[in-house]
Amino acid sequence: MMARLKLRSNPPCPLFQRGNFSWRILNPSLEKRGRGDFGGAAREFYGEFLGDLRAKSSLAVLLFTLLISGTATAQTPPSWEQILAAGKKEGMVSVIGPQGSETRDALSLAFQKKYPDIRVELQSMAGNQIGPKLLNELAAGRNSTDVLITGTTTALETLLPGKALVAIKPWLSGPNTQDLSKWRGGKLTFSDEAQSYNLVFSAYVKAPFIYNSNLVSGTDFKSWKDLLEPKWQGKIALKDPIGAGGGLGNSTLWYWLPLKHLRPETLKEGTYITAGNGSLAIPRSAPHPNALRVYVDFLLSTEGQLEWSKAARFASLRRDVPKDHVQDILVPKEGMPYPDISTEKYVRLREEIVEFIKTIMPR
Repeated sequence: MMARLKLRSNPPCPLFQRGNFSWRILNPSLEKRGRGDFGGAAREFYGEFLGDLRAKSSLAVLLFTLLISGTATAQTPPSWEQILAAGKKEGMVSVIGPQGSETRDALSLAFQKKYPDIRVELQSMAGNQIGPKLLNELAAGRNSTDVLITGTTTALETLLPGKALVAIKPWLSGPNTQDLSKWRGGKLTFSDEAQSYNLVFSAYVKAPFIYNSNLVSGTDFKSWKDLLEPKWQGKIALKDPIGAGGGLGNSTLWYWLPLKHLRPETLKEGTYITAGNGSLAIPRSAPHPNALRVYVDFLLSTEGQLEWSKAARFASLRRDVPKDHVQDILVPKEGMPYPDISTEKYVRLREEIVEFIKTIMPR
């Protein structure tokens, strides 16, 4: 009776490459077990043809032993010590970060001091420069970037639709990313609706507006609607309401909130929070995967987040990071229902908002 068994391994094993062995089960009693009980089928096949296999090749016996007992070992994830050693061997991590010398230093110097064997190659770029660079490199099959520190708009409007990003959670292997109770709300925060591709690690509260205390009292304002009173005509300066940043942020809040339902005696509408440049994304085909894991683990640690928070002057979403260097008005308060305009829900409204503003403020 002839019987052949086709062996596969995942991950691929050199012993099973084409030209070595290609067996297939022809015995119906084994075939009907299907993929879900392949190990059982292999053991039954092993017993039925043991004598023949011994006669033909001792190597075949070894292959079956590997198939039955070695699969779990092959799939065991590497330890943190192994990842760290591999990262040091790779020798560098390539980072794209926001412009500015303070954030540049925050994203490189402390990590470099702790891990001198892994050099940080950091490019400071504006958000509108990142998308074209990364998408062109990926299209050419030569991505040079391991991790991106940028605003959520870049990730949500350009990189995610371009299928340039991978899920972040599988890359969080280090000791500093395992305890979610350290983070605001007891969880990691993502800007994308899939909760996978754009991790937000800091945020700030947008102050509603600034007033001249020599001319105006803060008690004059109980609602955003108060700004519509005739006495303020010609006395209000507004940042470009359709330009990226704070101007469009205010426009998003006004556009979304149902002002007619809000109480006039207070700023019940409140204000919003945003990530600014405080989010990270990981592109496909990262060239230094182990160094990347080490870098992300440090960035999300208490030490790494403190460096970032001091440079950006915004609060980290890690609860164990001090906030005494951040203006109190900018610190998000636990339990407050701020609209987060850096999330995908609001970023998708951008074009609609801009078109609406153009109808009431023609240029």
